[in-house]
Amino acid sequence: NTKSLSWAVFAYGEQKFAVINFHGAVVTNGYKGYETKTSAELSEIGRVWRLDNAAQLLEVKDRIVEKFGQIPVCINGDCNFNSTGDAYKVLTDGGFYEAELTAETKIRAGYKTSYSYGNAVPGAGKSIDHIFGINGVYFGSFDTVRESPAVTASDHVAIYTDFNPFGKGN
Repeated sequence: NTKSLSWAVFAYGEQKFAVINFHGAVVTNGYKGYETKTSAELSEIGRVWRLDNAAQLLEVKDRIVEKFGQIPVCINGDCNFNSTGDAYKVLTDGGFYEAELTAETKIRAGYKTSYSYGNAVPGAGKSIDHIFGINGVYFGSFDTVRESPAVTASDHVAIYTDFNPFGKGN
């Protein structure tokens, strides 16, 4: 039930690292077969789907590591879960750490990143967009785009990090 999932392994000289990008599951009454579900039912279905998304991400990471060894791996995406969600815990229990929390420099962290398209940039809160790393990924800085033109591009503000997949100073 992932909306999309893709990955690539990159070579930088003799070193390799991988990036997994995904868009986590959502469920609405607009989905066929879900038209009459209550908000609570949709919420629980979405939670289960997002747990499955997290399991899929760990499976992809495991396949990458099996083929290429313990290379650094990043996961990026519109996860559709925040730091209090069960799926977030699955990833962090699986060894991943988040740029927003672990970057050496946090410029504008601690903000919501999604909103209704065209409305004002959201304020403080928990993000559903994340950048995770494992196996030595170093996050130098983390920031979010907070300027008002951002609302014309998407229903999410951009998050970004300066990182080195091979660790600090490498």
